[in-house]
Amino acid sequence: MVGYTYLMTASPSRQHQNPLSAMDELLSRFDPISLKETTEVGLLNRFDTKYVFSSHRLPEILAACAHEYRVTTEGGMQLFPYYTAYFDTPSYDMFLSHHNGKEHRYKLRLREYRGFDLVFAEIKEKFKGKTRKHRLRLADTSDLDELLSDSRLLETIIDFAGPILPYDPQSLMKALSLEFNRVTLVHLSGAERITIDTSLVFSSAEHTNRPERLVIAEIKHEGAVPRLTFARILHDLGIQPSGFSKYCIGMIELDPSLKYNSFKSKQLLIKRLSHEQSPI
Repeated sequence: MVGYTYLMTASPSRQHQNPLSAMDELLSRFDPISLKETTEVGLLNRFDTKYVFSSHRLPEILAACAHEYRVTTEGGMQLFPYYTAYFDTPSYDMFLSHHNGKEHRYKLRLREYRGFDLVFAEIKEKFKGKTRKHRLRLADTSDLDELLSDSRLLETIIDFAGPILPYDPQSLMKALSLEFNRVTLVHLSGAERITIDTSLVFSSAEHTNRPERLVIAEIKHEGAVPRLTFARILHDLGIQPSGFSKYCIGMIELDPSLKYNSFKSKQLLIKRLSHEQSPI
């Protein structure tokens, strides 16, 4: 069984510890890779495969793959906070295109990489299962909320998004905010990058939602199917790929009036994971 030695040698107190609180210790098993080196493993035109599981699985997964991956490390940090603002049209066309299973769809977001004074406008364009990311660095600031209040931002977004999106960029509005912590792993070959997101908080003007124990891992890879160690570990643990849009799930968690039939199974999964306990 994957990670068997690690689990069996853990002390009784460690066995019942919140796995997220022990993240620093788990990541110390990995060799580091700098943020600059990680960025050079661009994979901006790639395939993405997502997995959703409970946080109690993390110690086993990380222990089993430490010898084949490096962890992004900068300024002594390996767990990085992210803040994202998603944009959509007034009729939520980007949300609905995902819900309705359109083959060609988009997401527009502003993302603050906290601690690095970096804010990017990013468009994720998905077509026939392949993902292409368009990025524009916006400003040297560590405060996305401050940037969102700048009237000049709208012009910048319009100029960036207009040639890419099939929607009127002047109609775009902020639809959702998302905060989470991210760990990034890079395979020793450079052929694969993995992001692991924890401690998610979705918020709108009226509501906030914090799904418990939810972990979203995404393998960014060149071939149509991920074939390296991380995917094999998850397969051995019975964790299967699961299409999961943080934007779409956040929207239906905060606004039950939205069309959600296609995401009902994801809602049930989140509910199940929130009650899932470690078998130890």
